Amino acid sequence: MIKPAVVTRIREEMGLSPPALSKLLGGAENLVWRWEHGKAKPSAANAQLLEIVLAQHRARSQRRSWKRDGSEIA
Repeated sequence: MIKPAVVTRIREEMGLSPPALSKLLGGAENLVWRWEHGKAKPSAANAQLLEIVLAQHRARSQRRSWKRDGSEIA
């Protein structure tokens, strides 16, 4: 199970507000806020979705850094 602090760290790493991440995950506007404050826990499916969204974010960030330093692979 994902702890509230981990949800917050993931959201902050992505640079999103709680409502923005909630919308991205297809949930109610207060979904992520409830997870971060321990009012609810992500289901197994939502926890997996969070991991996928974070992995995609990190991959995009890595591609952007490759473009900035000129090491982009064609």
